[in-house]
Amino acid sequence: MRYVLFLFAFIFSLSASAKTLMINHETWQIHDQGKGDVVLVLGGGPAFTVWNLLPLQQHIAQRHRAILFDMRGVGDQQDLILPTSALLSQWIEDIEAVRKALGVTQMTLVGHSWGGLMSLLYAKHHPKQVKKLVLLNPVDPEKRGLTDILDRINERQNQHKPQEWDANWDNDQTTLTRTEDEVKLYQIRQVLPTYFTDFAMGERYAAQFEAKDFYPDLNSRIWQEYDALSFTRGDALVLSNKPLHFADCNDDLLMPENRDGLRTYFPKMKEKVFQQCAHFPWIEQPKRFYPWFNRALN
Repeated sequence: MRYVLFLFAFIFSLSASAKTLMINHETWQIHDQGKGDVVLVLGGGPAFTVWNLLPLQQHIAQRHRAILFDMRGVGDQQDLILPTSALLSQWIEDIEAVRKALGVTQMTLVGHSWGGLMSLLYAKHHPKQVKKLVLLNPVDPEKRGLTDILDRINERQNQHKPQEWDANWDNDQTTLTRTEDEVKLYQIRQVLPTYFTDFAMGERYAAQFEAKDFYPDLNSRIWQEYDALSFTRGDALVLSNKPLHFADCNDDLLMPENRDGLRTYFPKMKEKVFQQCAHFPWIEQPKRFYPWFNRALN
């Protein structure tokens, strides 16, 4: 079985009603809350649904207009036509099309995990439309933070529940009868807790995932296309006048390589590292995270 590289965000019920927009003769569902300066939230995966980022959107909407939507082929947008090639480029232009449809001139980008890299890619192609970048636990452009990531996941799982972890589970004959949905849930519920300092908290949140929230084929496709598209140091120079805030946790599986990698691209970025958390500071350390987040947005 092919390993799928997925970087998580949490599942919550999306209570905010979606706007229906016709964009280039296609029907889009866009979640739009609050008033004021526009903040677009881009989630992880790639190819996870974004209703998992509702806590961030709701917090942002207290002071800003917060926009959140699934990418083409995922969740609310799962029925949109997929291009036969260059899906990542299509995602970038979809973001731009949504911006225009909403009548937004300029926006702050908040990107979590893969969404941080997605933010950089959009800003690379549409720099005038980006006011500021806030990158939360991001993947760095050279993917340094993903080096040996599977070994790190296995090691952390073994620290907590070695009797339940089998790195070669997919070779077990019992897995041959698993459905595609069962495989996705198994992967998520084994891996997600390792993205927490509080492993038990990670298990509780992993139990809330559904198979329909993750699209592994699109995930693999986007990672492959990124290798061809990428984000270069030259691209970073174009964005050097944009405020860039970086936040991560001391216990993140991506740290410190992702931070060190981003430093080589953005030596003037403002950094914050939270203690006693891993990949989701607003969940594990909300009292420390949100005051910093407010300052970064404002």
